[in-house]
Amino acid sequence: MRIAYFISIDIEKYSGVVHKIADQCLEWEKQQQNVHIFCVVPTDSNIENTKFYSFVNENKITFYFEDKLGFVPVDTIKNWLGVRSVYDQIQEDIGKYKPDIIYSRIRAYSPFLRNIGSNFPLICEVNTLEKSEYKLQAFESLRYFLRYIFHLFTRKTLFRQLQGVVTVTNEIANEISMEYGKSTIVCPNSINFNNVDEVRKYNYSNSERIRLCFIGTDGMSWHGLDILLKIAAVTTDIMEFDIIGFKNYNNTLKNVKYYGVLDRSEYKKILLSADIGVGTLALFRKDMDEANPLKVREYLSFGLPIVIAYDDTAFLESRPDWVLKLPNNEDGILSNVKRIIEFGNRYKGVKIDQDEVRKYIDISVIERKRIGFLKKNIR
Repeated sequence: MRIAYFISIDIEKYSGVVHKIADQCLEWEKQQQNVHIFCVVPTDSNIENTKFYSFVNENKITFYFEDKLGFVPVDTIKNWLGVRSVYDQIQEDIGKYKPDIIYSRIRAYSPFLRNIGSNFPLICEVNTLEKSEYKLQAFESLRYFLRYIFHLFTRKTLFRQLQGVVTVTNEIANEISMEYGKSTIVCPNSINFNNVDEVRKYNYSNSERIRLCFIGTDGMSWHGLDILLKIAAVTTDIMEFDIIGFKNYNNTLKNVKYYGVLDRSEYKKILLSADIGVGTLALFRKDMDEANPLKVREYLSFGLPIVIAYDDTAFLESRPDWVLKLPNNEDGILSNVKRIIEFGNRYKGVKIDQDEVRKYIDISVIERKRIGFLKKNIR
């Protein structure tokens, strides 16, 4: 099967997504599929410092650069106006590649998506309840408000172009199936176990306090940094917190350290010295109960026990002891600080055996399921 993987992304900001896509494509090739990535990036992107660059020498990726005027994507506007843009070139290149199917992470509707969806079977991956997320952010800026309005008016048109939909949770799949009547499959985020030797060789931290690591993104309130800081404020002598992905956020707490946005080679050192990984804490803010964030898979790949406040798709049937599940609301989380401390003390300096993690979220199992769905949707 020949798969064209289309993605438009800020490859430096969203390095976790880049790693996920790269690992997916490598696994597809292991399972005897042919794949080429068609990737749109900002004009100032430093491609060499990303995992995608390893595909260049093998001629398995083509990069396209989109100009922006402020937050306005120039080539996208040209595409809507019928003026030749980078998306015309991508469409032509995909046509020359002659894929059996096109795979893409969901994005805003455009003439480009309409055209490729008309010419080839198009499967989109959905990672969130978009309507709830966009509504939550709508009044943070004019950009987000316009995105929300555009979403409301165009989403049905977009889904009509799709042959099928891959989601990361049952919750998302159920909403799409009911609202749009599309064929769906649930494929949770998985793990590439490349770090197994590194984890087992590591000499653990000698810090007396429990070290917790939290990876998030500025401007995404459902990540719950504010809740985590309330926990930090009442555990100053017991726990210390490494915060990745945020600028200094009113840092008056002696047990909190901010690192800003780091690439994987940089935050790897922090994960290797942590005791606990903390997942999303405020999913309730966008009316969601189920998730499986990439950052939590990253924690697990480094052998970290995890603290979460949602139902993780991988652990719905059985939840191992190294997962601490808290209530999906702020009061419930803050009333369980004692449980977090007890969990941290139990697992301080303990790394989870990768064979134990593998049976829940092994990439080969998840991607075999995804490939089967793609094959069923070839016209």
